[in-house]
Amino acid sequence: MKKILIIGAICLVCFNPVFSQSKKAWEKAQSLNSISAYQDYLSKYPDGKFTELAIQQITRLQEEEVKKKEEESRRKMINDSTISKVDRMYYQNGQTYSLVELKPILTNNPASAALYAKYRSKSGVGRAFLITGLFGVAFGAIIELTSSSKKAKDINNGEVKEGYPSGMKLILAGSVCEIIAIPFLSNAKKKLERSIQAYNASFNKTSYDHLKLNFTINSEGIGIRMNF
Repeated sequence: MKKILIIGAICLVCFNPVFSQSKKAWEKAQSLNSISAYQDYLSKYPDGKFTELAIQQITRLQEEEVKKKEEESRRKMINDSTISKVDRMYYQNGQTYSLVELKPILTNNPASAALYAKYRSKSGVGRAFLITGLFGVAFGAIIELTSSSKKAKDINNGEVKEGYPSGMKLILAGSVCEIIAIPFLSNAKKKLERSIQAYNASFNKTSYDHLKLNFTINSEGIGIRMNF
């Protein structure tokens, strides 16, 4: 009896016209292997046996498209004659530059040189405040820890004294310097970005189409006209 029921169930599944059509549609979608093909399958059979697989394939293909577009965009930027930034590195004509190596390129261009000089100025001031602040906080913390340790030791020995050195003033002064550094460094970053934009804009302006020569012959002789 069980065998008869199993055979009947198999026959019912195999000869079910809806299942058969769904399977054919799925095989067609697989052969095309495109987002639109799988979407078409889902629109016809939203509750079909291969619905979950179709959704997975759509997700996979969409991710592949995004990666492909990102790679094309990255390749285009890297091979461009203008300066572009990818992952903290700068690219021009397929070559990689650090920020230090970028300096002669920006300083030798009249459009970007002034902005790059402002970037250097703002960056220098910001870094000076930042380094001063870091040292102030560090030395203040060392003094404070040393003083606290000495005070605790004196208390344990019953020799409490007054006037232990404090590093709080240095810590506060260092923190103020670090806060002052923030707007300078932020402004410097903007100046650098504007310098690169100015360089790219000037590069585009100075670019020109291919030279075209037109030869003309008339009764007065032979002439050449050049179109830029």
